[in-house]
Amino acid sequence: MAGTPMSTANATKEAEAKRKAATQLVSAGAMFAKFKHGASKQRMIWVPSTVDRILWGSKDKKQVKGFIMTAEVTAFASGCTGSKKPDLSFTVLTKNRNLELEAENKKQRDEWMDALKILCNKQ
Repeated sequence: MAGTPMSTANATKEAEAKRKAATQLVSAGAMFAKFKHGASKQRMIWVPSTVDRILWGSKDKKQVKGFIMTAEVTAFASGCTGSKKPDLSFTVLTKNRNLELEAENKKQRDEWMDALKILCNKQ
């Protein structure tokens, strides 16, 4: 029955499980093409265990090139202006800047976009 304590508890457990899976995915990091002014560079993208930032940098994560605070994310959009493969790309939008990424495949794009939406509370 909707609204019962048992269904609310199940929904909470399901949401916690989704958040945990999302955190595990993005904390491991993945390589993406990151676009800036129409040009792209391969960057490792990851979220630290504090889940307060989306970071990008060197493949070994030792050098951070930049970040966006997760609290500043306003929305997500499929595709990005620099990518010639809109089905593999997405944009993380904030008031001050956008993070344009192109995944290696559609599965990676979908998993990362869904995970980041969960962690940024933009589902």
